[in-house]
Amino acid sequence: MNEIKRITNTVENYFELLPGSCQFKTRKREIVQARQVSMYFAKMLTKLSLTNIGMMIGGKDHSTVLHAMRTVKNLIETDKGYKADIDNIEKRLRYIFELIKKRDVTIYIKPKGGDMYERHFDSVTMAQNSYDENEVEWVDISIDYCQKVETEPVIEMIEARIPEMEGVQV
Repeated sequence: MNEIKRITNTVENYFELLPGSCQFKTRKREIVQARQVSMYFAKMLTKLSLTNIGMMIGGKDHSTVLHAMRTVKNLIETDKGYKADIDNIEKRLRYIFELIKKRDVTIYIKPKGGDMYERHFDSVTMAQNSYDENEVEWVDISIDYCQKVETEPVIEMIEARIPEMEGVQV
């Protein structure tokens, strides 16, 4: 899963929207807001161009991404509740991105019609890219101090391990 998908998943989850909502071709306020927040964080946390961000989030163009960034920045400055939401989402995203970089990752893979095997990696990204989701029955991962959880895709396991962010230093 790429960085943009991680960002949109986190934002959709935070705002309690259906997975993939940021890709919907709609102007519903809650979805537009989630899409704008996703674009804002995509620019903040990735090295992608505005054009690429727009294409990957709702199939929009670069001017839509610029408008989204201005809108989010303006709302952060004028709405304390909105700023708190953005701060909470940022904490979650930074936690996920730090966890992805974490070292000493063990991945357990059970291929369809094959025996389970174990591999070790230096990062979650490397582990995640080591198998084809369509060719495995299940994948299990252990990241340093994280408890092993069976049969979840790698990114869902990472997101499931996000603690309540109140008071957490990331």
